[in-house]
Amino acid sequence: MSSKAQEVKLSKTLSWILRHGALAEKLPIQNDGFVKITDLLANRNFKGVTIEMIKHVVDTNDKKRYYMELVNGEMMIRANQGHTLKEVDNVELRKVNTVNDIPVIPPATHSMVIHGTYKKHLVSILEKGLNKMDRNMIHFAIGDNGGVTSGMRNGCDMVIIIDLQLALDDGIEFFLSANDVALTNGIDGILPKKYFEKIIDRKGMTIWQR
Repeated sequence: MSSKAQEVKLSKTLSWILRHGALAEKLPIQNDGFVKITDLLANRNFKGVTIEMIKHVVDTNDKKRYYMELVNGEMMIRANQGHTLKEVDNVELRKVNTVNDIPVIPPATHSMVIHGTYKKHLVSILEKGLNKMDRNMIHFAIGDNGGVTSGMRNGCDMVIIIDLQLALDDGIEFFLSANDVALTNGIDGILPKKYFEKIIDRKGMTIWQR
């Protein structure tokens, strides 16, 4: 297996453990999402892995999915967002108070909050809104669909542009993760169509507009 393939495999294993599988693997995970590196390295999924290999994945991951820090002499790691574990309910998030709290990501010229999905789900989304599904919160990328690095799958063929100002005006809370992914619980886990400004394909052609 090539070095790059090993890095991808390790990143996928980290993603699964830190976001979804820690409890299934009997790994202690704090409510802020942190897991001890020593516990990870002792797990069967990390046989032959070193702390240096994990640090390299953390430092080079293009979506900045992970964060490591030294706490009381113990090296810890967490996923910045994307958790389905209900026990993880205190991940470091910054509350979005105004639209101006959302960074402007080139080539966008103003703050944008978008959600990447698939055209096959269009009818259901327009009927029922965006659902957090099995995740703890609904995830959004910031910036237009050409400048996104985190918060949206590369294979998405449809982008929902959110009217963040309207949502904030209606009291819906949004947050930013450490790697600048926007998150919300919406209303009981759903963000209704009312807060969709426009839906476009990945080429920028309008599919639906409010």
